[in-house]
Amino acid sequence: MKSIKITIITILGLLILNGCTVHFTSPKSNSTSSQSDTSLDTSVNTEHRNYLQNSYDLASQGKVPGCKLVANKNDNIENMIAEYGQPESEDVSNDIGYESYKSRNLVFGVTGRGEEIVDIRSYDPYLHTITRSEVDKVLGKPSDIRKLKGQSIYVYHVNGYEFKLIFLLTKDDPTIDHISVYSPDTTN
Repeated sequence: MKSIKITIITILGLLILNGCTVHFTSPKSNSTSSQSDTSLDTSVNTEHRNYLQNSYDLASQGKVPGCKLVANKNDNIENMIAEYGQPESEDVSNDIGYESYKSRNLVFGVTGRGEEIVDIRSYDPYLHTITRSEVDKVLGKPSDIRKLKGQSIYVYHVNGYEFKLIFLLTKDDPTIDHISVYSPDTTN
């Protein structure tokens, strides 16, 4: 009789534990994105998860973490200089001028037409701690994966912006080198 009670209590305990399993889903469902909801994975560092989700949310507004400016027709080179001063260096690629603020880990892509900010890049050193496998688990499948000389670029379409995570292919599970929020509408 005593062993039957122990067996019943054990079975009830297991049923209760199994019945209390909670599945969370990522808040990243977006009708303009091809990604699907993914279950939270406890193997992802909580700080990395929060940083990725915050970056994704800011990208939907045309922003990157640590920057007040927006990649769109409303912010331009004058706003950039007013906020951060003169750029530390400049470069031109594909008709876009890249204004660098290395001390702030920021680069702004500015069009020649109207000097509008079309691309904002963050080189936050913290990104180097977040792996591609963590990105896969938190943000799900990207809309597009682009390959470029030793790089893999994950592209998520977010509210009219391209949120890009750039990985240098130096190891099996590379970390993020930098992120970019690009406004394709501004360049058209």
